[in-house]
Amino acid sequence: MQLNPFGHFEGEVGNDWPGDHPRIIRLTRTIYYFDPDGVEWDADRGEVVNGASTGWFFRRLFPAFVGFYRRATVFHDVACKSKRRPSKQVHLMFWNGMRCDILNMARWEWKFRGRTIVAPDRLWSFVCWERACQAWVIGMAVNWFGPRFKGASPQVLRIS
Repeated sequence: MQLNPFGHFEGEVGNDWPGDHPRIIRLTRTIYYFDPDGVEWDADRGEVVNGASTGWFFRRLFPAFVGFYRRATVFHDVACKSKRRPSKQVHLMFWNGMRCDILNMARWEWKFRGRTIVAPDRLWSFVCWERACQAWVIGMAVNWFGPRFKGASPQVLRIS
């Protein structure tokens, strides 16, 4: 049973910067995202992503590789580059990925001098609400202004 209604991630984004450009990263490990419908999305080791699929205006407001949308941005870039699935499904995956990480943040605990400190529910509900609003803005911008494509055509099975 899945604890997060927005899917779950397996692995963390491991990256290096190949060159002088601060917005281009190369993944150093393969990571996975499973959306709420159980569809597996993968970002393979060696993929080069730049956050460009979210649009230049929102990259200025929300840098691509920091914050709660870091992993979702990586998967969105990889999916937009490969075009294996329709853009509508890719943008929905991005929206669910951001919400998945927001909900995961609500479960964070801190270790301080050997003690575990759990954030009060009121504080986290405010933080999650604020980030959910940001996720809505980013998700709608990607949905309205993001790339459009139909995805890979289904393979035709020829019987001879």
